Amino acid sequence: GLSTPELQQQAVCLLSHEIPDSWSDSWPSAPIDPADFLQGLAKRYVALRGDWVKRVQEDSVLSRPASLRDFLRPNVFLNALRQKSSRALQVSIDNLHLLSCVGDAMIQDSSIKNVVQLEGLLLEGCSYEDRNGQLCDASRDSPLLSPLPVVSIAWMPRATHPHPGLGGQTGAGNVVPLPLYISIDREHMLSKLHFRTGDPQARIFNSAAVFLSDES
Repeated sequence: GLSTPELQQQAVCLLSHEIPDSWSDSWPSAPIDPADFLQGLAKRYVALRGDWVKRVQEDSVLSRPASLRDFLRPNVFLNALRQKSSRALQVSIDNLHLLSCVGDAMIQDSSIKNVVQLEGLLLEGCSYEDRNGQLCDASRDSPLLSPLPVVSIAWMPRATHPHPGLGGQTGAGNVVPLPLYISIDREHMLSKLHFRTGDPQARIFNSAAVFLSDES
């Protein structure tokens, strides 16, 4: 009595080790294996019901570092932050761009509003050197992916903050934009994050990038 053509089609897909289209529509970057799909969904459910519900109840959504891998659609979170910043700053969304820096320098800058700190980001194609706060060449024995420190982001007007990679950062070094992907397959790019580096061309040549997760 509970069986419907839609459920039957979903069952056929699962028996064929495929994800039903109706499932993947709500999670564009979902794994293609049903077991990985369900495991990933369970992890996100636990995170949302635990940490994120508590944040909402305490009205502290942005007060602690956030992991974008907790969301099925992390782009929705970034767009919501952009809209919130647009209303708070009374600036058109089209006139905002994403500022980024490693660490909490943005939080200390009173001119930058609605700062969100991202944790759990992974770096490929180079290494991050804590000593001077810059990207550098990875050594031969370095792992393929290395964890980044907390990265701060904020949507701010181009007119008042024209340099997206200089939000609160000081010191020598050029700035390079790196793509931020949802997963290591590089199919879904969310935005670009800016980092200081002594050799921007080397970072571009090595296809350096940042990921939310090491899942493919």
